[in-house]
Amino acid sequence: MTESVLQRHQMNSLRRKIYNFVPRAARSFVMKKGLFISDHHLKGYVILCYHSVNDVTDYRYCLSGKDFERHMEHVARWFKPVSLPELVSKLCRGEVFTDVQVAVTFDDGFLDTYRVALPVLEKYRVPATVFISSLIPDAGNHSYMNWDEVRALSSHQLFTIGSHGRTHSPLTALGETDIGDELRRSKAEIEARITRKAGLLAYPFGIHNDLIVRTARESGYDAACIAGFSGCQDLFCLNRLVIDPLNTPINDFSFELARHMEIFQ
Repeated sequence: MTESVLQRHQMNSLRRKIYNFVPRAARSFVMKKGLFISDHHLKGYVILCYHSVNDVTDYRYCLSGKDFERHMEHVARWFKPVSLPELVSKLCRGEVFTDVQVAVTFDDGFLDTYRVALPVLEKYRVPATVFISSLIPDAGNHSYMNWDEVRALSSHQLFTIGSHGRTHSPLTALGETDIGDELRRSKAEIEARITRKAGLLAYPFGIHNDLIVRTARESGYDAACIAGFSGCQDLFCLNRLVIDPLNTPINDFSFELARHMEIFQ
């Protein structure tokens, strides 16, 4: 690690500690003034993890259409939205970030990703990657997209389809053979259905271990995402800020987004 990169890591760590001590009551003022966000020292990336977007579900990881639009407006205003494949390519090349780049992802393939989130993403020109489990679109569950809807997203210029396993089983509960089956077959099944490469993976429930990471590499994926933040910085352990009720309000969202900038170099 070079001296300049070490300095950036130290600055990032210090900024997070400062953010931790800002009372929630003061976050509105901080965010409205653009403090820290507009700081030229703030460089890096954040990967956001959404699940469901609608106004009726009481699912823990669901947010309303209005809240989602506030998030995307904030991302488009303050940061540079990028697709996850573009971000992964930059990380592979070892590019030094000169700004803040944000990649949006959705887990599970809920139907409201297609019906509710899509128009908002089009409005603000924000790319997104949708991770689906390959057996779910055929399962007849009307809360999830079917293959026609998945294909429609895959052909949209703003969208990328990735794998979320085959059955959405927690991979740490499976043996080596079954882990390989989940990862390889899901990738092959998705690619056969959308006639495009599915090179990105989100581990079901975000959980993984060394065997799972190794199997993902050997299965032909380009990168893989977890849910939350770990001490690892690796293309097969990409951290994501999971959107939940605690960070859905726009002041908390913008605060957490700025606080969790990643410096990969």
